[in-house]
Amino acid sequence: MSVKILGLSASLRNARRGGGNEQLVGELLKLNTKDELFDYLKQQAKIHLANFVDAGRKEGLAFDELYKNSRVP
Repeated sequence: MSVKILGLSASLRNARRGGGNEQLVGELLKLNTKDELFDYLKQQAKIHLANFVDAGRKEGLAFDELYKNSRVP
């Protein structure tokens, strides 16, 4: 068995708090192919974009306001 190392971007990790990190690792461990990984990352990117828009991008808020609005409590 070969060991594979995957670096996770801060935005993917930081979107989850506490047990969410364990959920992320569990979801990644279920992926068996590079195509599955790419599909998963595309899905996550769409979720993050929707969160960014919902945080105030569509209203034209400044970045610091978007950041504050998008922070997980």
